[in-house]
Amino acid sequence: MNKLINQEQLNRSLDVIASFVSKKDFDDIDWNDNTVRSVRMAEQVITTANRIESMPSTIEQSGKGDDAIAFVSYLDPNSEKRWYVTEKDTDDGQFQVFGAMKQDNDSDLITGIIPLQEVLAKNYYLDLNF
Repeated sequence: MNKLINQEQLNRSLDVIASFVSKKDFDDIDWNDNTVRSVRMAEQVITTANRIESMPSTIEQSGKGDDAIAFVSYLDPNSEKRWYVTEKDTDDGQFQVFGAMKQDNDSDLITGIIPLQEVLAKNYYLDLNF
């Protein structure tokens, strides 16, 4: 791993994002060499993990409407569908997020609870470039 990337920080970040990506996508993360691409991937993982950790719990952005901040985004690889996640609920064994879904570039946002395991089971992927 490149000296610019702290291995301990990367490992902690991988632990954080593990629940937010499918096992397949987690296994596909390619950062095990010293190429520029792998360093960039490691930086994206660390940045995404920091956003997940700072994401508020469910209802903390309640009432903000269009001013609510999206912390991560999921993409459907087979369409223009995108989910914007604004809050997380990981207490009491639950694992769901709250946010908005956009069907395509022309549609309005639909807000609500997003069962994360369903999103991951359908092979939608976490956008590390968000």
